[in-house]
Amino acid sequence: MEPKLSIVVTSIERDINDLCNFIKSYLVMDYSKETELLILFKSLNDNNKELIDSIVNGHKNIKLFIMPGFSRCQRKDEGLRKSTAKMVAFVDSDCKIHPDYVKEIFKISNQKVIRGKNIYVSDTTWLSKNNSIYRTLCDELFFKDETFTPNLIIDKNFLQNAGGWSHDNLDSQDDFILSQRLKKQYDFEIYHASNAILYCQNQADAKLKKIIKTWYGYGLGYGFRLWRDPEHNLLYKLKRYTPPIVYTRNESLTYMLFSIFQWSVVFTGYIVGILKHNKNKVRDMGHECRD
Repeated sequence: MEPKLSIVVTSIERDINDLCNFIKSYLVMDYSKETELLILFKSLNDNNKELIDSIVNGHKNIKLFIMPGFSRCQRKDEGLRKSTAKMVAFVDSDCKIHPDYVKEIFKISNQKVIRGKNIYVSDTTWLSKNNSIYRTLCDELFFKDETFTPNLIIDKNFLQNAGGWSHDNLDSQDDFILSQRLKKQYDFEIYHASNAILYCQNQADAKLKKIIKTWYGYGLGYGFRLWRDPEHNLLYKLKRYTPPIVYTRNESLTYMLFSIFQWSVVFTGYIVGILKHNKNKVRDMGHECRD
């Protein structure tokens, strides 16, 4: 029996414990035997591979691939290529899957693009709690109609025909750039499946150094997307790609301070990204002239 849904997870060795917890939640998910799970690593040592194998314990619908030298976007595309179901879900390895995850998806598998619901689990620290609010606002308000992970379910042929993840992309901006490309090529609506739930542990982003690196990468991506846009009016592009402050009046003053801090880091990356990718654009134009 062919699976009704392929679930693709790209992971790194640092997140091995999170991935093991994800696999355990997948194994107790209802109708898991009607799905397949594809896990793609860039590298994996023998001890960690044995750990995963001991949890998988011979389940043939769970497949592990090690792809040296492949970026995250390239591994997503490989997962897409190796998948055998009509619909493919892209999820993060630091999540746990709700037992009822696939029930609603199976009922609406005629949809081209589906976004499940993410519940961000935080600890008691200021950074973790506010980052969970930030991620929730991004998912449910600011970027609700973008094809964002960690809970994106999409028609395989639809995504392949659009060029997949790694076409003209950066790993730090894979969601944004894919979403832009899909909107330019197709007229579609995103179906929001509120019962297809992932519990996102969000632990790596509870550490200040890691989260600043993540936000800075977002900013670099905004700058990258600015120079990709064929629009000639630079002022228009600067306004269009200026990162938003992710805040609503319903949130606390404490979260407002957090959101200003978050925006400041992203905006710094944005300015650096504009300068960095402008240099790359000028260099590439020079190569084209010489060719």
